[in-house]
Amino acid sequence: MDAQQTPDANNTLQEQEKQENSPEESGERRGLEDYISLFGVKRKRARKLLEGLSGAVLTQEATHQVERYRCRSEMRSKILRRGALGLVACILTASMYKVLTMEGDPPVTSTNAYVESFPTQIEGAGSVEKYNPLGAKRVLTHIRQIHNHPDYDLLSLTDNMRADRDHFDKTIDVQDDISRIIPALRQKLGVSAIYVEGLSDRFSRADYVSLIQKQKEALAALKEQSHKLDVMRSRLGENPIWLEAGAQVILNQRSYLLVELLQGSAILGSGMEVNFSGRKSTALALSEAESELKEKERLYLLGKCGFLEKRRYEIRVEDLMMRQREDDLLQIILDNGDKTAFVIFGGAHDWQDNVDSWNHTHPDERFAYVRITPAHYR
Repeated sequence: MDAQQTPDANNTLQEQEKQENSPEESGERRGLEDYISLFGVKRKRARKLLEGLSGAVLTQEATHQVERYRCRSEMRSKILRRGALGLVACILTASMYKVLTMEGDPPVTSTNAYVESFPTQIEGAGSVEKYNPLGAKRVLTHIRQIHNHPDYDLLSLTDNMRADRDHFDKTIDVQDDISRIIPALRQKLGVSAIYVEGLSDRFSRADYVSLIQKQKEALAALKEQSHKLDVMRSRLGENPIWLEAGAQVILNQRSYLLVELLQGSAILGSGMEVNFSGRKSTALALSEAESELKEKERLYLLGKCGFLEKRRYEIRVEDLMMRQREDDLLQIILDNGDKTAFVIFGGAHDWQDNVDSWNHTHPDERFAYVRITPAHYR
């Protein structure tokens, strides 16, 4: 005797049946079944191949099966027409046959269906992009952010001070968007944890709360320093470059801390856990490389270091900051056993190339990739 289904389960099944039995969906499904049947596949088998699929995933799988059986049909016809010669030709081209029939392609997975149904309208988001390779077992969702580097110094100042202040305003606007995206994901998808950029060790929730509190105290101290500069500017009756430079450094540090605090408030306020997103070894290597690069930049300005030598250090920093940290995160997600992982990372990061390389070397642990761009991100 079948187990009694709960009201929620019955409602879900009814909704699925309603969707699958809608005239539009049923017509598309029958048409695809007919198309596959043209290539020597029994209708019962065609129906089984498409069972449980809908939307773009349904069409994608149907196309895959048509190509597979079309090529089989062509090979069968060649053998029947040419006899032994056709059989020899098929044996000699067996590897090409495997490519043409797409036997090596992985099947559509529940992760593929999850990505296909991933909402494209999310509060605070300007766009949602999906990369959904067949056979994916895990999905990385990247929420893009804007932030400043905490070690901003006088050499990093731009010539246009107004541009720095505009960047500060834009950064806060994007973080406001993210503070709306996080609870929306929690509500729509039941997201329970976020990988946070910059955490390279196993942070507990208590550790993260403590970190946020320290950053609040640091922000209060920066506000006091900013006030002192305003008083000094008022007394001087002018705004010399050295005073403006100091104000810009404080502005950048305040921006960095506000980003952390806004994110922390959104994550903790939504009841989510915090996951570390990097490896300590990579963080240490990056710190060393950045220190070496600063020295090379200083020597370059003094004419004691060539451009190519400086450029080599720049490439090393870029590689550690971008590719290595991105690869590290994929491995961390695998090690943690996460099927769905959400991360807040700088908008310049893009995991599609990493996912392509990863899927090539890890065919049994393939990733899909979703990128969410906040509304104010430009």
